[in-house]
Amino acid sequence: MSTTRDTSLDHLHPIFREKVKKLLERLEAEKLPFRLFEGFRSPGRQRYLYEQGRTRPGNRVTNARPWSSFHQYGVAADFVLFENGRWSWDDRGEKSEWWKRLHALGEELGLKPLSWEKPHLEMVQMNLTALRSGQFPLEGDLSWAENLEGAIYSWSGPPAGPPLPGNIAHRPPLDNIEITTVLKLGSRGAEVTELQRRLKKRGFHPGMLDGIFGPAVEAAVKAYQKSEGLLADGIVGPKTLSTLELASGTSQSPSMPLLRVGASGDHVERLQKRLSELGFDPGQADGIFGPKTEAALTAFQEEKNLTVDGIAGPKTWAALQLEPAEGSTRPSSPLDEGVSVSMVARMFPDAPLHNIKKYLPYVLRALEKEDLLDRNMVLMALATIRAETAGFEPISEFRSRYNTSPAGHPFDLYDYRKDLGNLGPPDGERFKGRGFIQLTGRYNYEKYGQALGLGKKLVENPELANDPDTAAKLLAKFLKDREREIKEALLDGSLATARRLVNGGRHGLNPFSEAFSMGDTLLA
Repeated sequence: MSTTRDTSLDHLHPIFREKVKKLLERLEAEKLPFRLFEGFRSPGRQRYLYEQGRTRPGNRVTNARPWSSFHQYGVAADFVLFENGRWSWDDRGEKSEWWKRLHALGEELGLKPLSWEKPHLEMVQMNLTALRSGQFPLEGDLSWAENLEGAIYSWSGPPAGPPLPGNIAHRPPLDNIEITTVLKLGSRGAEVTELQRRLKKRGFHPGMLDGIFGPAVEAAVKAYQKSEGLLADGIVGPKTLSTLELASGTSQSPSMPLLRVGASGDHVERLQKRLSELGFDPGQADGIFGPKTEAALTAFQEEKNLTVDGIAGPKTWAALQLEPAEGSTRPSSPLDEGVSVSMVARMFPDAPLHNIKKYLPYVLRALEKEDLLDRNMVLMALATIRAETAGFEPISEFRSRYNTSPAGHPFDLYDYRKDLGNLGPPDGERFKGRGFIQLTGRYNYEKYGQALGLGKKLVENPELANDPDTAAKLLAKFLKDREREIKEALLDGSLATARRLVNGGRHGLNPFSEAFSMGDTLLA
């Protein structure tokens, strides 16, 4: 993830963005030479700044860890003096008054300055705990939300990122959203937003209308249920729905959620395939609900006289349950197209053939279990193995100048790596890279051990990461966590970005690109 400054106004929350624009205009009108130094700050950059003066040389510049700064949510900005082509935070003499004027103008516009950090201005009434739990300001637009979502998806270190933005305002809110499932603590989506609206309309306060069923919504539901003489369990079932006058609507399987731009996963891919079968082109069936999928869906809705909103809801799902268009065929997977031992051998010129024969079945089974059988993701997995272990076998990381200091014990440079979750010796060596993906660090061993249902086994026995079945599952699960960003990078033709999403840099990019291109040619 980038550690460079971000000065894009589009990455700021729209309410804060407009205030920053007005502030810059007023500063220019008063001929005060301030510029925007930094707005949105990725968690990767926040970690980079936090490490300065701690694990990296330099003076300490922040006490905020990743996701603990308002910058990460696009509601804070730093300003700087810019004179004679040079940046400056000089606040001596006359310039002291300039900084005071910056703060005064900011306060007039509803921005909050910090007395101990003069360059910093932030959006008022923000609560870091609320932001970290996903309670974002209302009226967020697509440019802000997609940037924040990208930062959340791309982050793999501790602490975990916040929930994804749930109130992307890429179109006016719908008036008649139907609630078709039981809602309770942990539920998310447009149905929760509609529930929040109805509760608020009746004088019960569910907090922000963000589509997240959190403690505030649960408390509002319980208060409402008590007022109606219902069982106050905080669960919105049929009886509560009926008193709230929320239509149960068209019968729909709970496994068919509301889908709109920004959604991803198996249901999106199923929607794309179904639209394609019916003659509406959603583009590649990649499981990512983008503009082309939205255009295909709206065309379908218009033909079927449905509400043309670009959202796959109950009525749209019902209308989609038609016989496949005449002559349609099931989209093929890379397995159908010829991913074989001989093909993979050409992608791995230095790998013993017996390794490919032995381990390829494990890899393909793991990818199938994670539903990663589209062409690009299979090639991504194989090219990643080529970059990490050219011999096509799960291996342990070798000692090198990148992990071991000249006079240190093996992997001592990893011992105190907070981004890896390591706690000190012997964590560096204990949780060194292993497997097809070179899983590294206590944090990842704990996270993916849990994800694979291994409990603490992977932490207690790290060598398990080299077991063929486990190594393949770790590879597939790691790629699944980054599926959307990887697919977007590959659709853009950026193999470097796809590689960085796995490795964090450009290490192994040449063999990765060579293998991917060779596999792509062989499958063409």
